[in-house]
Amino acid sequence: MATKKDNRTLYAPGVTREEYDWGCYYYGSREALIAAKLVESAWFPGEPNQGKTTGRGFDGSKKVTIDRRGKKSFAVRIDFSTAELNARESARLQEEAQKRISALPVSADDFRAKALDRFVTCAVVGYAKLQKAGGGYRYSEDALEDFMDELREAVSSLNNSEVIFSAAARSGEIQAIQQQAAKDDPVLQEMLCNLDGTKPTEVDHFPAPVRLASARATQCGLKVSVETAHRSSYADDALCVVWRGSEEQFRATGLFKNLPVHRNWQATKLLRGHLYRDEPDRLRFVIEWCHKPGKVPSQHVRDAAEDSSYQNFRSQVLASAQEGGAA
Repeated sequence: MATKKDNRTLYAPGVTREEYDWGCYYYGSREALIAAKLVESAWFPGEPNQGKTTGRGFDGSKKVTIDRRGKKSFAVRIDFSTAELNARESARLQEEAQKRISALPVSADDFRAKALDRFVTCAVVGYAKLQKAGGGYRYSEDALEDFMDELREAVSSLNNSEVIFSAAARSGEIQAIQQQAAKDDPVLQEMLCNLDGTKPTEVDHFPAPVRLASARATQCGLKVSVETAHRSSYADDALCVVWRGSEEQFRATGLFKNLPVHRNWQATKLLRGHLYRDEPDRLRFVIEWCHKPGKVPSQHVRDAAEDSSYQNFRSQVLASAQEGGAA
């Protein structure tokens, strides 16, 4: 992600923008921000139903936050929508896959240079370890010199050795890179899941941790819905995933270690939200935030392996890769 020094660009007259992985910040005066059609006058701090230094509003499904930064200057935060985030992630994955394909050797000499570079790097690291003493013991200088002489001879020999090329192996390596990119591509995943004509539920548009946890909640008998709910953590209303059911059903999910009566804030491994007791034995859990880790936890890998939509997506990708190889 770019730093603030090289990330700020002119967006509109009197308005600058900083772009990040999650969305954008826009800076300018009240008049300039309104003229750029980024915000409405009623969203600014100090307006009715707004805070003294912070105001909020909604541009469609996007939450807009306005912070006062000076007497006449404001900072507007607008998060990307789920569709925009998916499109950006899809483009990033495709670009990364293309870079990996472009980095593959294109000739025998290119292969030798890259292979020997990796080998020599590892050998140098190994040689440094051989030089270290331990427990009063170490290799003699003669032994280390003999090792370096043999290493030089091995490198010289490999540099002049025959290299065998297999078009099938190269094609398979390229397909493996493309398949991995396709497996992680959120746009392609949604497309493949819809090949059978089924439409994703509203929950499918939320991050994977929310979807997988909600699937488990449904299996335990909880009613899962998507609705506008109050988020106590943000002091606003937003579209949230909400679970409803009995205390026994909530315990069955295995996500809640305790179900306190007086404290309704809940923090599971990946989910954050508030749990409300609507009736003596009826609870309501509003998911307000989830952690999206870079590496998928093993528990979610196991959950995904048992999920039919994931299996459908995986089979479609594998089938397309096999058809590409056959062609």
